[in-house]
Amino acid sequence: MKKNYYDIIMNDRVNALKDLPFQVKFMSMQILAWMWSAVFGIYIIESIYAFGISAIAHALFITMTVLTALYFRQVQKEKISTSLRGKGGEHE
Repeated sequence: MKKNYYDIIMNDRVNALKDLPFQVKFMSMQILAWMWSAVFGIYIIESIYAFGISAIAHALFITMTVLTALYFRQVQKEKISTSLRGKGGEHE
């Protein structure tokens, strides 16, 4: 049940952003993260500093999650060899 709620909001293949191009989905999630950071930082904690820290943390978290997913996808496509030796046995 909780997984379904999470997917409806956070999973870009299921939520309302699913039909948008990747770049638009990424930017939309960044904007939503900044808006939620503002809500928590200014309204709940009543501090503009908390907003700044929360906004930066959200931006870094989302960016690093996307970069990690892209890296993993690229590695799966290329089937990178674990060997550091070239075809002739020498280092490349």
